Amino acid sequence: MIKHDPAVLVRDLSFRYPATLSGRNITALRHVSLTIRPGEFVVITGPSGSGKSTLGRCLNGLIPHATRGTMEGEVIVQGMNTRDVDVPAFARHVGIVFQDPGYQLVTGDVESEIAFGLEALNFPEAEIGSRIDEIAGLMHITPLLGRPTSELSWGERQRVAIASVLAVRPSVIVMDEPFSGIDASAVQALTGFLLNMKTRAGTTIIVLEHRTASLLPLADRMVMMRDGEIVSDTPQGRCGPIPDIPDHRNSPDSTDQQSGIMGSSVAPCRGGNAGSSGTGRGLHPTLSLREVTYRYPGARTPALISITLDLYPGEVTIIAGANGSGKTTLLQHCNGLLTPDHGSVLLGSEPLARKTVAETARTVGLLGQHADYQIFESTISGELAFGPRNLGRMDEEIEQVLKKTRCVCSLSHIDPSTPPLGLSGGEKQRVAVAGILAMETPVVILDEPTFGLDPGLKHSFAELFRRLCSAGKTVIVATHDGEFGRACGDRFIRISAGRIESDVREARGSCCLPPRDGDPFGGARSDES
Repeated sequence: MIKHDPAVLVRDLSFRYPATLSGRNITALRHVSLTIRPGEFVVITGPSGSGKSTLGRCLNGLIPHATRGTMEGEVIVQGMNTRDVDVPAFARHVGIVFQDPGYQLVTGDVESEIAFGLEALNFPEAEIGSRIDEIAGLMHITPLLGRPTSELSWGERQRVAIASVLAVRPSVIVMDEPFSGIDASAVQALTGFLLNMKTRAGTTIIVLEHRTASLLPLADRMVMMRDGEIVSDTPQGRCGPIPDIPDHRNSPDSTDQQSGIMGSSVAPCRGGNAGSSGTGRGLHPTLSLREVTYRYPGARTPALISITLDLYPGEVTIIAGANGSGKTTLLQHCNGLLTPDHGSVLLGSEPLARKTVAETARTVGLLGQHADYQIFESTISGELAFGPRNLGRMDEEIEQVLKKTRCVCSLSHIDPSTPPLGLSGGEKQRVAVAGILAMETPVVILDEPTFGLDPGLKHSFAELFRRLCSAGKTVIVATHDGEFGRACGDRFIRISAGRIESDVREARGSCCLPPRDGDPFGGARSDES
């Protein structure tokens, strides 16, 4: 293929989304200019809502052809102006991986999904088979071939979506938060494959990502965005730690504003404060699983096998494990979304199976893996009020709770009448977390809560979960983000193939120690409850 110079040329690009219900226009990009040469590896980072995803959608013509709004300036990719060329014409040249694999998967099984783009571009059948085998091996998803995509975990779907794009071998790859929801082995495989494409095929790679540590050794340039503008562009040789850029919108508000949402009817944890070691031990468990086994209908193997576990108030429990290990399935048993085939789940001393959905919702709040699947109201205020209103709270009480919840989740700067589904990925995630916290349940369960969050927001959320723990709540977090887990966790449970592999309690003072033996949560010694 003829090399174009530059591979990507962005000139004075601005983009404004349509007005919200309140009449507010969201300007996502402001006079952005950027030149990327063929074969460059560029990482674009910045706070949540800084415009990264919007810029990514401009690079294959989704903006302006498939996204409503007003675009000014121009984007030229591989010599093609995105204003003049339809989106399908970019498919062979520009591959894009979205934040959410649900927007990208179009077939019913893994093998067909990887083959889809190759078939659309009329690749020979033999080459299609060869590329499927190659990319499946490199992405460590060979065991998934032939499986329905509906049976996969969110992280497994993300890996399949990435594989389907990489199999086409486009000359420009744009990846939006590709590390979200995938485990450490998949991160290592992906970074290795990207380096191979850059060095051997001369592929131009653009990654929009908050988790930059694995990318720093690969990057030719690190571009920092804030408020829709490029604020720094650091060339090769100077890509060190990402500098902190003050963003008062993401700063925690005063402690007085935060304190109310932390209240709980549960007794405070023994040990007295968030810095204590072994909080929760000695109390009666809030949630208990007894010999829980579960197999999804039609699945060949169980997702959970004989899980026995006690979860305590005043303790932040981190659930870790590879994609498909059973983390999400375990969490969904804790609020009754799933019922075990064998064994039982107890809420206090009461079997969860005997409780109605409404009764369970008063005690257990569960954040699903992706905000788009949990948000359905037309405004932020409506979304945050939905849970408390259904629990019978009075309007004045709801108003106070919403004010405090928006504060602790760094949402105060966003107009509450804004439609939440129109926000950035990180902003939507904060709305989803806020919707759970607004219910003020004694048990808070969060599945991959750091999706789309920048380092500053992750730090704020780690502190928030510690305060919930200090208020006596039971906090359970499933995450692949080892740094975040160490920042807020008291107890670290690793699941492998549906079984508990390790259960570790560590003193709070050791939470920032480096991982041992490659385990992002500090080793695999056992610690019985």
